[in-house]
Amino acid sequence: MGLKIVVSIGLPRSGTTWAFNTTQSILKDQGFSYLSLFTNQEEISESIPLINENSYDFLLIKTHKIRVLKTISSFLPGLIIPNVIISVRDPLQTALSQMRVSRQNPTKTNYSRISKKMQNMFNYNRRLDNTLSQVSSLVLVKESEIESPNQCNNKIQQISDLLFGKGLPDMNVDSIRNMNSLEQVKNFIDENFDSEEKLSFEKYDKTTHYHANHIKTKDYSINRESIDQESLASAEKANDDFISKYENTFCRYQPTEVTASTAIEILKALKITILPK
Repeated sequence: MGLKIVVSIGLPRSGTTWAFNTTQSILKDQGFSYLSLFTNQEEISESIPLINENSYDFLLIKTHKIRVLKTISSFLPGLIIPNVIISVRDPLQTALSQMRVSRQNPTKTNYSRISKKMQNMFNYNRRLDNTLSQVSSLVLVKESEIESPNQCNNKIQQISDLLFGKGLPDMNVDSIRNMNSLEQVKNFIDENFDSEEKLSFEKYDKTTHYHANHIKTKDYSINRESIDQESLASAEKANDDFISKYENTFCRYQPTEVTASTAIEILKALKITILPK
């Protein structure tokens, strides 16, 4: 039995961290071993872990870069894209959140910068859509689903179906939802980062990938009319079209598996930075 590959992907600030941590929680709940990784295929890893056929059941990768999917698929028969969990969020909220994390004050910034981000999101959705033509199994996570207990439970079950197939009877869905709730994330940040670190955007936890300023606000007091309306409309339409195309989860229940040697080659190609469990 090989390692099953699962990739959590989406724009920064779109919910990929929730999907990544929820998947980890499901694997822990079911007693499966996994190696959790983050990569944008840019950093050179200091070391590649020694992996053998019995090391892990799952290889869980979080990324924001579409090329990571293409790199992984180049090692798989038929260039199949592995099992994918995609996170999406309102384009304007995503852009403003990205600007906050990059130390730009969204309420005082040049509106042309926001418009540029809208265009970038339009292009991202188009490129991701083209890449997913070869996807094996897929779950799409919308931010609104994370915030609704019933919808969140349903999404957790869908991720479980992607991992194991349908009908896992003994999973504690409520516990997994609560473990990754907004309140728990805030508590985690309060307990693990001091007040000075919370003023920074560089400090982050290597297991969860929460950073010290991960959750702040959604109230940016932005005048939508001041943003280039064509860029905003294009980004919102591309986002809506993408959701319409992929919101009906499909899982073929044949999780992409690789041998230990292939996993090591994939990690080398991705220049992976290892996140300890």
